[in-house]
Amino acid sequence: MGVGMKLTIITAALLSLLCGQLPAEEKITKKDSQEILSYLASDELGGRGSGEEGNKQAARFIANKFKNYGLDPIHPPVYITIHPPPPPIDGHGYFQDFTYSYTVRVGLFRSRTVTVKTSNVVGIIRGKTDKCILFGAHFDHLGTKGGKIYNGADDNASGTTALLELAEAFATTKVRPEHTLVFAAFSAEEVGLIGSRFYANNPVAPLKKHNLMINMDMVGRLKGENPTLSLYSGNLTKDITSLVRQVEKKYPFNFSFAPAGSRSDHAHFNRQGIPVLFFHTGSHPQYHQPTDDEHLINYDGLVEITKYIFEFTDKFMKL
Repeated sequence: MGVGMKLTIITAALLSLLCGQLPAEEKITKKDSQEILSYLASDELGGRGSGEEGNKQAARFIANKFKNYGLDPIHPPVYITIHPPPPPIDGHGYFQDFTYSYTVRVGLFRSRTVTVKTSNVVGIIRGKTDKCILFGAHFDHLGTKGGKIYNGADDNASGTTALLELAEAFATTKVRPEHTLVFAAFSAEEVGLIGSRFYANNPVAPLKKHNLMINMDMVGRLKGENPTLSLYSGNLTKDITSLVRQVEKKYPFNFSFAPAGSRSDHAHFNRQGIPVLFFHTGSHPQYHQPTDDEHLINYDGLVEITKYIFEFTDKFMKL
């Protein structure tokens, strides 16, 4: 290769960097992950309990991220096969509002019904077809109880961070994706997977168009020199299983496989026969305790998991 050609290539690379045109997966960074997760798991949000002000603040934060990344909103309800609607002014076009109720006992013989209003936050990157890949992560946690804030850094500010980093990475690509990508931050997971159930009953496209659901719940505590990443799955084809293994070889973890189960938001989609992958770095003593804090997050591991999901999805769309 001549000197002139080498200089041309180097110049093009430098211009690409200066213009912010990094390879899409390079948008998934430790710095950005720390910035997002440290806010979501901060005392300011009071544990993000469904219906609480901190949960609403988190929803607005996620919606504004989607807006800044250029994702299409879901309101007005002009969905996958039609021209995208104009972007919302305040981010609320990404909200999928719903309510749920529960009963509390008042005294020995009386009870009352409490109704909670909350929202999923959903953004779309339109693909060349109306086939959908759904990325999901719940952003709610336990809120504040007995004067203690349950910040839920791993559960599930970590999964929400991965969701946002993936949304930015895919939005950065200059090539329109083969499939339509739907990014859903679910609320009310901690009270019975209610947000994901609401989405499953009110999807942005028919569920039969959903070719894959990827769920990220507690992905911030990868452990050890040869870490194991739990991968719960259901309804996978041989091609998907083979691709999971193929992409795994590049990454510094080994999968521990298990059936999908029903303990997180993928459950509603698994029951509908949709292929599901649920990424999880395992339980720990801080699970559902006020000590699940940001300083315990393994950010290097979180970034590697997020990059794996990006690469796997990119290759999946080419199957």
